[in-house]
Amino acid sequence: MSTTRPNQNLRQRGVGIIAALMVTLLIGGLAVMLARMTATQAVSYALDDRGVRAYWAARAGLEWGSYQRANSSCAPSTIVAMPATATSLTEYQVTVTCTGSGPVLLTATACAPASECGAPTTATYVERVVTRTMP
Repeated sequence: MSTTRPNQNLRQRGVGIIAALMVTLLIGGLAVMLARMTATQAVSYALDDRGVRAYWAARAGLEWGSYQRANSSCAPSTIVAMPATATSLTEYQVTVTCTGSGPVLLTATACAPASECGAPTTATYVERVVTRTMP
C-alpha cells in the first residue's frame, strides 16, 4: 500500500522570486534617492557660489562708494557697472546709495541676474547687501 503525500515544497514555490523582486525594488529606490540628493547638492552648491559672488560684487560697490565719498561726491543712488576684466562679476548689478549728511550711510546692493533686480522671478536670483558708515 502506498500513500501519496502531497509535496510540501509546492507551497514554497515563488518565495525566492518575491524576495529577489523586493531586493531589486529596494536597490532601485536607493539609486533614485542618491540621484536626487546629488542633483540637489549640485544646485545648492551653484546657488552658494552665486551668493558669494554677489557678496563680493557688493563689497566692490561699497569700496567704490567709499572712494567717491572720500572725494566728496556722494550721489544718492548710483548703479555701478562691474569692469569687463572681472568676468565672474559681469552678470551682477550693483547699486550704491549714499544717505545722510555728516555721518553718511553707504549701502551697496548686488543682485543677479540684473534683469530681475528688485523683482525676482526665478529660483536662481541672488541678492546681497552690505553697509558702511563713514564720517
